Amino acid sequence: MRSKREGSSADGSLTSRPLMLESLRGEFTTPTNRKRMCPAEPAMQEPKAITLALPHATALLAHWLGSEVRCHSIVPLKGGICSPVFRLEFDRPPHLAVVKLQDADEDDPLPRERLRLDYLHEHTKLPCPHVYLQDDSRAIVPYSFLLSECLPGVNLGAAQLRPEQRQAVERELAEALLELHSHQRAAFGDIEGKSTVSDWNESLMMSRQ
Repeated sequence: MRSKREGSSADGSLTSRPLMLESLRGEFTTPTNRKRMCPAEPAMQEPKAITLALPHATALLAHWLGSEVRCHSIVPLKGGICSPVFRLEFDRPPHLAVVKLQDADEDDPLPRERLRLDYLHEHTKLPCPHVYLQDDSRAIVPYSFLLSECLPGVNLGAAQLRPEQRQAVERELAEALLELHSHQRAAFGDIEGKSTVSDWNESLMMSRQ
């Protein structure tokens, strides 16, 4: 599963784990620096600039909640990987949510992300957000979107931590990575089980095609 490889650098160190923590705690945000990528990773294009208008935010929230709602705040988040992300504040419980947007015509990653988050909830104890709604019809808003729980926390890159606090966070990340590595099957591939490749190198080459 790809999740077994995510969150670690090419040499297996903890250097990229803060990104994993941001995902687990719901701080899914827009990338600002592609140079942080591991040299072994294929080049990725910056996502197109996408803005979320208030009427669109209100429409997707109303569709999810099933009744009228007033959205009074749309806050762009920072530090994620491939999708623009916004925190929404509104006048009905739970009052906060996070939405990811995609306008790609092909290879939309959001349906796969929902499957992976659902898997983590069902099979692990990792603190990742519940998915409220995922829709790629573009009938509600002109984008594919994933609406999820907004977990408490801050971007680790912006956190002011004492050495002992950072050590505790790194230990927590190490435990999360160990749990991810404990999920195995006979073949490599996505969580949804579309691949039956038994050789890691072959699986890696297929993922880059």
